[in-house]
Amino acid sequence: MVENNPQKKDVSRLEMILDQQKMLQDLWKEIVIENKIENNRKRSNILWRFSFLVAATEATTISQVQIGSVMNRDHCTVIHARKQHEQNFIYDLKYKQIYLMILGEIQKLMDIYQDQIVEVIKKRKIPVTGDQTMNAMLDMYERKITLLKRNHQLQVDDYKFKYTRLEKEKKR
Repeated sequence: MVENNPQKKDVSRLEMILDQQKMLQDLWKEIVIENKIENNRKRSNILWRFSFLVAATEATTISQVQIGSVMNRDHCTVIHARKQHEQNFIYDLKYKQIYLMILGEIQKLMDIYQDQIVEVIKKRKIPVTGDQTMNAMLDMYERKITLLKRNHQLQVDDYKFKYTRLEKEKKR
């Protein structure tokens, strides 16, 4: 008889969230130490924080509240970072470089994490179908596809912007 216990499904989802949150905390601590990021309002520090927050929301399945808690911030900071992202990405080269680097690091972590989850699921004797763990995995892959499309569009817009600037310079 198959046991359909919603608490077990919630526990597996909770474990996924906590694992991702712990990985993000460790990555953020490493980034802070390597780049000497301080807890102040200097532009260079804000670029690193905003880049991390936006990359984390796009590459993971955890909530904005949990992402903010990784940096001892609230969800409003995450929302503000997401609002500023497009303008920063297009007009600030340093932000763009930092964002793409952090996004790559987080995606590597999530890929490793996904591979581990798939291995655990394959080793189970009872197949896992239709529970929140599988839905969370599907959600993560859908987010990844959306993220790749969005980043591609941002890069195309960036190239168009640079092209129009070059055309104006050429006419001068």
